[in-house]
Amino acid sequence: MDFEKYVHKLPYGTKKDSPEVYQAYQEEAARLFAAFYEDALKEVGLTDHPKAAKAFNLAYQQGHANGFNEIFLHLCDIANVLL
Repeated sequence: MDFEKYVHKLPYGTKKDSPEVYQAYQEEAARLFAAFYEDALKEVGLTDHPKAAKAFNLAYQQGHANGFNEIFLHLCDIANVLL
């Protein structure tokens, strides 16, 4: 899985100092996360699985401090159990 396409390229701004920059950053972050969510579930074969959301949430809880690649590794482990 290519994690480079989920890298945030917009500058970060605080809500107080530059609300427009902050809003754009938050929207882009949400878009990137949604794309990662869909791609990761597809990659491990859980797209239509009834426990897909729970599996992703567990992987997120276990790996989000270390980035998308760590979430994906945990999701792979969980998918191996479910499939």
